[in-house]
Amino acid sequence: MRFSIESDQVADLIPGIVFPRLRKDFPKTEALPIAQIPKVIRDQNPELRYQASRRLIGGRLIISLGDRVAAVSCVKPYIGWGEFQPVILRLVGLLREAALIKEVERFSLKYSNMLSGGNPKEQFAHTRFAATLAETNLVEQLTQIRTEFNEGGFVNIVELAANAIAKHPSGSIMNGLLLSIDTICNSPVDFWNNAEVLLKNAHEVEKTIFFRALTKEAINALQPKWGT
Repeated sequence: MRFSIESDQVADLIPGIVFPRLRKDFPKTEALPIAQIPKVIRDQNPELRYQASRRLIGGRLIISLGDRVAAVSCVKPYIGWGEFQPVILRLVGLLREAALIKEVERFSLKYSNMLSGGNPKEQFAHTRFAATLAETNLVEQLTQIRTEFNEGGFVNIVELAANAIAKHPSGSIMNGLLLSIDTICNSPVDFWNNAEVLLKNAHEVEKTIFFRALTKEAINALQPKWGT
C-alpha cells in the first residue's frame, strides 16, 4: 500500500505507533538497508520514496513499513487467504487509527510462484503460454515476458521468466519458471471504509488470472485449497 502523509515530519512516527501493537505476534524487528539513507535523500528520489525501511517478522509473515509504504508478505508455504486477509486488515486498521496518512494512493496484491522443470520447455509446459518469434518457439528458450492489462477494474502486471532462481529465507534455493501477478488499484475511492471489499475483489481477480494461466495438470499438481 502506498500513501501520502500529512507532513514529512510525521513519517518517522508511523512505525513507533504501529509496531508496538503488533509485537506480540511479530516479535522480531529488522532495519532494512534503506534505513541507512538519510530521509531527505529518500524523499527526493522517486525510486526510494516507496521503499520499506523497517520490518517485523512473525513466523512466515512479514510486515514492512516505510515513509510512504506498508506491506504484508508471506513466505512459502502460503497460509491461505482466509488467514492472510485478516493480517492485512489488521495493519490497515492500525494505520487508520494512527491518523497520520493523508491519502491512500494505491494498493496491490502480488503473488509469485515457481513452477518446476529442468529446462524452459518443461517449465512453460505448466502454463497456457504460447509464443513464437518468426520460426523460433519462445517456450523452448530462456524467455522472459512482462505484460500489463486491465481486468475487473484493476491493472494487472503478469510476468513469466524461465530458469529463474529464488532464495527462501531458510536458505534453500528454488529454480524454475517464475509466474508473478501484481493486481493494482490506483487511487482507491474511500479506501479506509472499503478496504475489505476492495481487497476481496483484487484477490478474486488475481486468483482468476493465476489459475487461468495454468494447465489443468499444473493446477492439480499444486493441490489448491479452493475458497482460500
